[in-house]
Amino acid sequence: MSQDKNQTPDWGEQEQTRQDETVRPTETARHPETEDWEKVRTGEEAQTRDGDSRGHIRSMDYEPYRAGGDDEPVYSGQRRRSSAPLIILIVILVIGMLFAAWQLGTIFLNYHRDRAAYNDLAGNAISALAEAETKDDDGEEAEEAEDEENDKPVVSQVPIQVDWAYLQSVNSDVVGWLYCPGTVINYPVVQTNNNDFYLKHGFDQQSNTSGTLFADKDSVAGIVQSNFIIYGHNMKDNSMFGSVAKYVDKSYYEENPVMYYLTPNGNYRVDLIGCHIVESTAENYPLYFSSITDYQNYLDRISSDFFWINKEAMSTDYQLMTLSTCSYTSGYSDPRLLVHGVMVPIE
Repeated sequence: MSQDKNQTPDWGEQEQTRQDETVRPTETARHPETEDWEKVRTGEEAQTRDGDSRGHIRSMDYEPYRAGGDDEPVYSGQRRRSSAPLIILIVILVIGMLFAAWQLGTIFLNYHRDRAAYNDLAGNAISALAEAETKDDDGEEAEEAEDEENDKPVVSQVPIQVDWAYLQSVNSDVVGWLYCPGTVINYPVVQTNNNDFYLKHGFDQQSNTSGTLFADKDSVAGIVQSNFIIYGHNMKDNSMFGSVAKYVDKSYYEENPVMYYLTPNGNYRVDLIGCHIVESTAENYPLYFSSITDYQNYLDRISSDFFWINKEAMSTDYQLMTLSTCSYTSGYSDPRLLVHGVMVPIE
């Protein structure tokens, strides 16, 4: 019995040694939150496969013992995190930037296309009056017109001449041409039975983000006690009525105080009288005035809000013209910028 008792510890020590050799490496590679891992992090001794001590290892510099061979992950410092979310985020950002660049490119390409189309239209339909009247049908110089009363040459106030036959062959909805010397405003004006179609269609009636200048469906040129309204987009490249938005500055008005509105039935010099910002409500877009007094009351009301005013030109003797475009001024629910002028008939 005493011999068996003496032999039992030897067998147990050998078995325990084999178990330690098998288990300890696995225990050393436990998850970072286990007790043995904490011992390594705090610098306490940890046994390696060869039984060497790796005590007093800095928590950020250790390399745990490999438990399963070269294919098992090795922790260096804190536990590694997957880089997949970061890669996905970068991909999303790159796609977003490319999409934004594509949109900007498309917008500017459309701007260029639309301007080129209107420039070509103006080139075919408009000519300087002096050039147009220097020759007659036979190619010879035309004689100056004589005033019947004082026998003096008649000097036309119309700076350009419009080929109405050509314009009507392109679009029968054309009713006029708006021209402002020294600016980009040199466009045809159309009119139809609604105020929506030409917001997104060009003069050729094709889809177009710039649209076309168009008169209110109920406006009529030539009626004194009325308001002839023309709508146009406030384009970022200053085309259409983009430059009209500049009339909030008095100095811009002083440089460009006059426009011209030409029609197949008569021509007008538009003397600008004021500019202001309003809500897009019916009361700010009257079409007809019941009397001269009603007309005057309207002028008095709107002039109190003008950024600047041309009192000398303001008169109820002539028809009112209103140019309307979008405004981006804060403090309004649906702001519009209006530029007003009086339509003085000219020869």
